[in-house]
Amino acid sequence: MPRFESDPGLSKEEQLAGEVERRYRAARDMKSELHDQWWTNHAFYDGKHYVTYRSGRPQEPKAPSWRVRLTNNLIHPIVNTISAKLTQQRPGWVGRPGTPDDAARQKARASEHLLDFLYRNLSISSITFEVVWNAVVYGTGFFNTYWEPS
Repeated sequence: MPRFESDPGLSKEEQLAGEVERRYRAARDMKSELHDQWWTNHAFYDGKHYVTYRSGRPQEPKAPSWRVRLTNNLIHPIVNTISAKLTQQRPGWVGRPGTPDDAARQKARASEHLLDFLYRNLSISSITFEVVWNAVVYGTGFFNTYWEPS
């Protein structure tokens, strides 16, 4: 029989593990509900306005064999226009020195130049467009940043 986190016989570590497990399951269930909406949004973008998703599977309503499903996909150009407008201007960098001395100001300027260089050479503009496109279609877009010393 499983023990619950409110059980006084559990140690603090077991209670913490139970709480983490409970939160993980709740987040996974909420995400699975959103997946159907995300896939439906993507189907709309692809011009399949008659397809919905339920439990991760496409649901296409039955239609007579003689019926042709024509769609006028107005979402495609709207998504592309919004994404282009949101990414048309490159970001500006402002390095703020921690102290008022000249060395700190020079480091702040150098950090601005470094960020500008990295933006150009790592083609962050295309990554930014992808993230914005995902945000427009799915409602959420994420940047995953990390440092790789090599």
